Amino acid sequence: AAIRNLKIDLEAGNERRTGYVDHYTEERELKVWSNYVKAFESTEPSEPVFRAKYVRDRIRELIPKGKTILNFGCSYGWLENQLSGEYNMVGIDRSEVTMQRNRALFKGRFLAGDVFQYLSGNRIDVLSHINVGTYFLPIFIAKLYAAARKAGVRYIIALEPSGRSLQTGKYFNYSIRPRETVVF
Repeated sequence: AAIRNLKIDLEAGNERRTGYVDHYTEERELKVWSNYVKAFESTEPSEPVFRAKYVRDRIRELIPKGKTILNFGCSYGWLENQLSGEYNMVGIDRSEVTMQRNRALFKGRFLAGDVFQYLSGNRIDVLSHINVGTYFLPIFIAKLYAAARKAGVRYIIALEPSGRSLQTGKYFNYSIRPRETVVF
């Protein structure tokens, strides 16, 4: 049923999945932020810490110093803090509470608001995001990338973690070509 609904959504050009419920509340966002704090303070390995360090290292490896980087969906500001001395780091999410906490705890610029509004009025060299494709369909990603291009974005750093497919039993082979969706 999930694959059937996803195909219908993709064919219809929907930005969000059928049945999507926006669970956003400031309380929930604060809980997510707090879970990141615990993950980063722990000595145990975790996927969120691995992802953030991986993106940080790829930015340092691939992006010239001094560029302006917009991290869309930043939540916890660890990445912005790590790179703020080398880049003009801007983290945007929609939570006012996490923005205030990030500003109090980290270096970098933190905003709460709409990414499209920010992109329409600012020059950005790099757009980064982690897990955006988990929540949004390709039509949203295309809209985001079109707005980013208009804002001057020359590079996109995206990490969309996945594992072994429940449908095929294999790891996903990434490509820029449109393909049939498989369940992970």
